[in-house]
Amino acid sequence: MSLEYEKRLEERIHRELARVPEREAPANLTASVMAAIKTREARPWWRRPIPEWPRFNRFAFVGTMAAIIVCAVGALVQVWPHEMIQELPAQAAAAVAPVRPVFSVAETLGRAGALLLKSVSNPWLIAVCVVLFLAYLSFIGMGMAWYRVTFQKGLSRA
Repeated sequence: MSLEYEKRLEERIHRELARVPEREAPANLTASVMAAIKTREARPWWRRPIPEWPRFNRFAFVGTMAAIIVCAVGALVQVWPHEMIQELPAQAAAAVAPVRPVFSVAETLGRAGALLLKSVSNPWLIAVCVVLFLAYLSFIGMGMAWYRVTFQKGLSRA
């Protein structure tokens, strides 16, 4: 399209829209919007999105999630039968046989990373990396939980 055609089209659309009368809002629209706002504000803190929670409650939530993760891993180690753990390598080897070349490359890269970590030789640095990785995993889990609680359809939002 040419620039002149677009300009004429724009002017024509503007004229047509200027002739259309403005619509009046329904009389009860303001009242229903204000009632919905008051209803949302009256919700208890745990029914609101996590960023709107009081700061202490957010920290308590993160601490609780971290404690649950630690307890779950500890319980899994204590409860899991040791005989099954001994059978896992054979079962895993049979399951990964089709993608063995990919694991070979990953193993080489992993060994190179381990050699690099050994050369660092600062245990506190390794511990910080492990803590950050576990924090990353817990944040993903908490984010997924927040998303499901916040955006789940069909729940009453009263």
